[in-house]
Amino acid sequence: MLSNCLIEMHRRSASDDDGWEAAERALKLDPNLAEAHAARGAVLCVRGLYDEGLVACKRALDLDPDSYEANKHAGRCCLATRRFADAIRYFEQAAAVMPSDFYALGMTLQANEALGDRAGEQNAARRTLERVEKIIAQEPDHGRAIGFGVYALTSLRERERAKEWTPEHTARITGL
Repeated sequence: MLSNCLIEMHRRSASDDDGWEAAERALKLDPNLAEAHAARGAVLCVRGLYDEGLVACKRALDLDPDSYEANKHAGRCCLATRRFADAIRYFEQAAAVMPSDFYALGMTLQANEALGDRAGEQNAARRTLERVEKIIAQEPDHGRAIGFGVYALTSLRERERAKEWTPEHTARITGL
């Protein structure tokens, strides 16, 4: 968990620590801990070592095929290396494991788009939007959810509705 937090802080330039040492420490404590292997895979992915990251994520999935983090990061590694069909498989599993998550479905949308699979893209967009709308109903200012919602709406060719979701439009309406 510490490694995952550090990775996210590092990705957002809030920390120089990318979580590697925390993941390694967790692996030394328990080499059969799926989450630790997934964290190692995430760090390798952030470092741009996608093939190595995928190996670590696969080790995590050997230990726990339903690991959200391992599936998510395996999908990210595959997306970065243009293995779009594999990315879809991993992201779909992550989405199945965590029904409230919109990130994995949004990334599935991107992978389908890259493959030119319009039907897959629209399916992922609809499901992403459904999840995003639930989150925005509870947190109307959830920026990441709004961003994925706009992406889903544009994929669904709902341009006007997508505009309504954009921060500029919202700012004009609210006077902020």
